[in-house]
Amino acid sequence: PRPVASRRISGGSENLVQVRRNLDHVLRSLLSSPHLSEIRTPQGCLQAELAHRFFNTGVWAVRPDATVFGALVRWLLAGHSACWDGDQSAAMGFLHVGGPGRVQRANVSLLHAGYNLKADQGPASCLGKLHLNESEVHAVHFSGNEKPFVSRRGKDPLWHMARNAYMSAFSHWAARIGGLSVCVGPRQSHAKGCYEPAANESAWSRRTDTARKRSWS
Repeated sequence: PRPVASRRISGGSENLVQVRRNLDHVLRSLLSSPHLSEIRTPQGCLQAELAHRFFNTGVWAVRPDATVFGALVRWLLAGHSACWDGDQSAAMGFLHVGGPGRVQRANVSLLHAGYNLKADQGPASCLGKLHLNESEVHAVHFSGNEKPFVSRRGKDPLWHMARNAYMSAFSHWAARIGGLSVCVGPRQSHAKGCYEPAANESAWSRRTDTARKRSWS
């Protein structure tokens, strides 16, 4: 994730998110509302109100709390997290309303899906389903199997705009830094966390690197 943090709040987005519109106002709203502990976006193409239970950490802001963090660590070490999607499953399992994190609805602000629009849902069709327009798209998240390096979605113009912008930025920084590593591969479940299998990492890296180079041409 790419964090944006201060002593009072921490916000972040995954590195497979293409930001279409500035998100500073999200962090400002958390800073200016002392009662809020978290700002969420919904999972998939769900309505915003469902993010109380089904949220996605691709775009997420929280107010750090040492007590909550300590409880989260103890919960993870006890093996309570059902590991199916890394930190996403841990966050949703611990912080859902009524869950072990004891989050209250009044302390969570919910954003619509346009703040974390999932590429694997088809961004344009998702907008239509939720009655949103393109001016309300703040970020496109290449979630699920829809990665910008290895897949192309049919005729969805919003998907292609986001992908082109993402790959342009990726190519720019790859040239400046001297190459960036990408590893996309299967995770293995474990009672106390999710792990990328080391034996598969180099093979997946080579496969993704080849696909990435093809996508630049």
